[in-house]
Amino acid sequence: MMPNVLTFSSVIRALSRSTHGYKVHRCLQLLERMKDLGARGYAKSRPNSYAYNYLIDACATSLNGLPTPTKLHADPGNKPSDAFRIASQLFTQILSSSDTTLQADPYTYGFYLKACYHLLPNQGSITGSTSGDGTKTLETIATKAFQLASRNGQVSKEVIYWYQLACPEVDYKRMLGPDSLVQ
Repeated sequence: MMPNVLTFSSVIRALSRSTHGYKVHRCLQLLERMKDLGARGYAKSRPNSYAYNYLIDACATSLNGLPTPTKLHADPGNKPSDAFRIASQLFTQILSSSDTTLQADPYTYGFYLKACYHLLPNQGSITGSTSGDGTKTLETIATKAFQLASRNGQVSKEVIYWYQLACPEVDYKRMLGPDSLVQ
């Protein structure tokens, strides 16, 4: 019996909620296995939005439960910069996908904003962006994700919650516009 997308997604979700030190690496392996099976004709094993969303959540919580201050860095998801890079790549793949089973939903944006909040420094900046000075701040990245969610009609309570944590000084209601149903 071949595992299907529900089986794989359930395991990825369970790992995302765990404090397992290598959960991002293990989730990435499962995602690759799903892709491989899908490419070999097992359509019921192809990854969908759920698998990607839970993997983004695994990145967001990749530092939970790890020893401090010498966090385990053997897993590519245990360094905040690596975990955020992986979450961003997955987020971009979902946003650019033409596959109807791999479309962004409120969970996609919520988990990505959660990753921003947990993995990006609250002050200062990160390098490697495309902005003019080569840096982006937590507020810049989170605001862009929130605006995308708003533009695509994907703002939920969770999206607002994680955006408010990441950017407490930004007026999200003003960003949504006067026609917003959010009070």
